[in-house]
Amino acid sequence: MARASTVLVLLLICNYGTSEVFHFVLNKPPKGQHCCPIDNSKLWRKTIRGIKEDSSAVIERFFNYEFYLPKAQLKAGLEYYGAARRLRKFVRTLLLGDNMPLKIGVIGGSISSGVGTTSYETRWFSIVSKWMRSVSGANITSRNGCIPATPSAYMLMCMEMSVDEDVDLVFVEYSVNDGVENVLVGNRIVKTMEQLVRRIMGLPRRPAVVLVQLPHLFGDIFEPFFHTSDDLEGALSGYYDIPSISLRNALYPLAALYPTDGFLWNQTYGDTHPGDSGHKIIADLAVHLIQETARDLQLDPIDPEEEQELMRPLPESMYFGNIPPPETECIASTRFKGLVKKAVGWGWVNEAKDGNNRGKWGYVSTKPGSKLIFQVDTRRPGVAPSDQIPLLLHYLKSYRGMGIARAECRSGCACEPLDIDAGLKAYHSQTIMIAIRVTQHEKCEMQLTLLNSTTNNGYKFKVSGVTIVGSSDYPADFFTMEFWNQP
Repeated sequence: MARASTVLVLLLICNYGTSEVFHFVLNKPPKGQHCCPIDNSKLWRKTIRGIKEDSSAVIERFFNYEFYLPKAQLKAGLEYYGAARRLRKFVRTLLLGDNMPLKIGVIGGSISSGVGTTSYETRWFSIVSKWMRSVSGANITSRNGCIPATPSAYMLMCMEMSVDEDVDLVFVEYSVNDGVENVLVGNRIVKTMEQLVRRIMGLPRRPAVVLVQLPHLFGDIFEPFFHTSDDLEGALSGYYDIPSISLRNALYPLAALYPTDGFLWNQTYGDTHPGDSGHKIIADLAVHLIQETARDLQLDPIDPEEEQELMRPLPESMYFGNIPPPETECIASTRFKGLVKKAVGWGWVNEAKDGNNRGKWGYVSTKPGSKLIFQVDTRRPGVAPSDQIPLLLHYLKSYRGMGIARAECRSGCACEPLDIDAGLKAYHSQTIMIAIRVTQHEKCEMQLTLLNSTTNNGYKFKVSGVTIVGSSDYPADFFTMEFWNQP
């Protein structure tokens, strides 16, 4: 164990140029015991101060919530507030209640889907949804659209599977799954997030968006404070007026700089995933944001000028031309099974763990020579019939025992054969997409063949879906994002 730790220290020093960049997570609980129960003795409530009595009465019920995170760290965790126009509009409706319909949603990876918690009720989004229903007379519908082990680019191409078109508020959590690219200008993680944000903000009800930024923890260490995309994505918050909450900003001082019992990493995180207390802290940050917005509305109600600003179209993209594809069709999980015409040596498997009710369905093979044939309509309205379009194959990329499959067009459509290596050097697993440019045809028949070669000490290959992009000129380099696979 000491040997492994020493190697890890050396690698980190080489990588970041300093030895003061991480802290070890110590004293993990016995196997089978939850890492991170909530210490109820630390719970506390806010008091309403600084506003008139009649205004205080309006928002009093909104302060019916017990926080776990100390007051100063609640403030630190509100990473960006800005003008918060869309969020103020949402909270105004939340305050009015009157059985008005409101829809809230969350998209992200395994953390916000609930992996690491002991029950549905202890997941942060469940806590926030339950609190909203308890304090508002609005008719609130919530939807957890998170898909574990996927990056933001996956959601960009498959958002219709996870987000209601008439949603009013969307929490977006991808800082862990997207990883880090060490580039300041032209950062591809930020560019992908910009496209996703624009796609959400362009929905019919002009929903509010809140970025939920979480720190990276891996095994016995956590990443240094700066090793995240939080700060670069802050440019999107400012540009698009999107509030942002940061668990890193809130928890790092208590967990690392000034170690405080109840808030240490091993008391809030089990592995890469927060436990019950970690989720409670994320919920605290989200509730704090809503409460402070409600307080803000009492001091500064929405006026006609702000109403006009709310109706403005989205600005030009922050990065020139960085707009989402005009149309996508995502066929994944159990829907993908309906496309398959023949599966020789491939099995339909659910690899979900930790009670993930969404499932991780896909076709899996470990035997070289196995063939999977599926058929899809690649015709796209608005694209010249002679133009090729990107067909995105969803496949698992992982660190152990993965193989290489050849994708090729079998009949109807035409494309260049492509060998796809599912192996990954980093200790990580994600479902990502790779683009195959195909001609358009009503019955485009594709074939996957597992090859008798590997770079990863195995032959496993898993495919779980396809996305058809309705644009012939969508940037090809968008689909070559190595950092998707990096922790």
